[in-house]
Amino acid sequence: MERNWYRNVTKLPKWTSTEACSEACREHCHEETCPHRMNRIECTHHRCNNTVIQQRNFTPLQIKESEGGEGLGAFALENIPAGQVLGEYTGEVITAHEFERRKKEAGRVYLVQLGDRYLDATTCGSPLRFVAHRCDRTNATPEIWDVAGEMRLILRASQPIPPGAEVTWNYVSEDRHEH
Repeated sequence: MERNWYRNVTKLPKWTSTEACSEACREHCHEETCPHRMNRIECTHHRCNNTVIQQRNFTPLQIKESEGGEGLGAFALENIPAGQVLGEYTGEVITAHEFERRKKEAGRVYLVQLGDRYLDATTCGSPLRFVAHRCDRTNATPEIWDVAGEMRLILRASQPIPPGAEVTWNYVSEDRHEH
């Protein structure tokens, strides 16, 4: 699933900063000093290299049985450097009320808070729904980005990840993320 699915819910609120990057910004988009990157805003100009989410330029991961026997997990196929975008976490966008209902009914769920809505990747979502939860020993961190005014959730490698290593993140490390 490449994009979030909105069923019976209005789209996530648009952010206000949808302006295209300037010529000066495009010259520095590969640097951490880019004002758009510093504010987690992806540029909308087609010649800018700050378009990883829009271009779907993500790291390939292998989905297979987790080493701990906890179900499926996501594993690195190649060396992944720290800071590399692993992919976008997508799913069905639901309300807080629907989140509470599903949490009570379901056994295993893949729910992540995004603003005042939740992403439910239980039955449909990107391969990142298989990234395992760990309270410690994590190697990926979530980031919310503004892409053309829409909130989007990505995972980024927080440290180098060797081939064959399981990708993990802490779902509850920040107030806006919940499992």
